[in-house]
Amino acid sequence: MQPAVKNRAYLKYNYPNSVHISNTENYVVFSKYNMPGSLRYSVRLEKDKKYLIEIEAAAQTASGGHVEHHLGGENTVHEFGSSGEEINISRVVTPAETGWVNGLLLQGNGTVATYWRVYALEVTELDF
Repeated sequence: MQPAVKNRAYLKYNYPNSVHISNTENYVVFSKYNMPGSLRYSVRLEKDKKYLIEIEAAAQTASGGHVEHHLGGENTVHEFGSSGEEINISRVVTPAETGWVNGLLLQGNGTVATYWRVYALEVTELDF
């Protein structure tokens, strides 16, 4: 995960347990033992175009737990499966104005994963 593309997209890790960015590993680990961790992102999108925003995440240890995704006034909850089993959190966005769109992925309330990872965040312009 590249943390920034100047004037296009930015990632901010809030209270990560660890960050692994190298030629072979790219992920951020969050833990329920730290302050509740989260991944904030901002992407600059164009008016009336459609974009697919996808986040790949997984529980690192033990099964279960969940995260919440906040984007454009919509909040969704995503349950983790078995340890290491990646989930895809996705949303199609069509901005009413050209500008910055902000999202947040955070540890949810209630049952949470002991450790959870975010592997990738991708934004793809759709052609239809």
